This record gives sequence, structure tokens and C-alpha cells, in this order.
Amino acid sequence: MSFDRYVARPLPVFAMQWTGENAFLLHEALEEYKKKNKLADADIIGKFTVQDGALYIITMEGALSEPIRVGNYIVIGMRHELYPCDRAIPNAIWFQEKA
Repeated sequence: MSFDRYVARPLPVFAMQWTGENAFLLHEALEEYKKKNKLADADIIGKFTVQDGALYIITMEGALSEPIRVGNYIVIGMRHELYPCDRAIPNAIWFQEKA
């Protein structure tokens, strides 16, 4: 018996890198995403919050106990869910489309 091989489908995600100082831009980008996709707040799975200068994401599973590290990404997945992503992942599996 052997493992079956699976290949990821090309599914778009939307991401922005956390600089430690761009919480306002993250908020604005999320609002623009919702408007462009005709989504209500309830359609977005998760949210982010800034406490004492640190960014936290509250996911479907609950609040993350660790703040998002500067340089990591905040991603909006295909089901409109927010999640953090290590900075090494995007360049390994995604390429950035030019608008």
C-alpha cells in the first residue's frame, strides 16, 4: 500500500503583510474586500484586533493566544476566513498577481 498523491488546486487568496504599523491599512483593505465582494460583516469568518500595538486574529476556532509576528501575512481564504500565515509560505506556494 502506498500514499495517494494530491495536488493543490489553484485557488486565489488575498493577503497583506503585517508591518507592525499598518492596522489601519488592514482595516481599510478588509472593508474594500467586503464592498467589492458584496459581503456583510457576518460573511467574514474571523476578525483581527490590535491590543497594545500587537495584532491578534480571532479565527473560527477562537482567539489566537500569540500576536501576529511582524512580517507575517493576514490572509483571506476562499470562504472569506481570516487567518495568519508565516512569511515564508506565500513565496513558496503563491505568486502575486498584478492588479
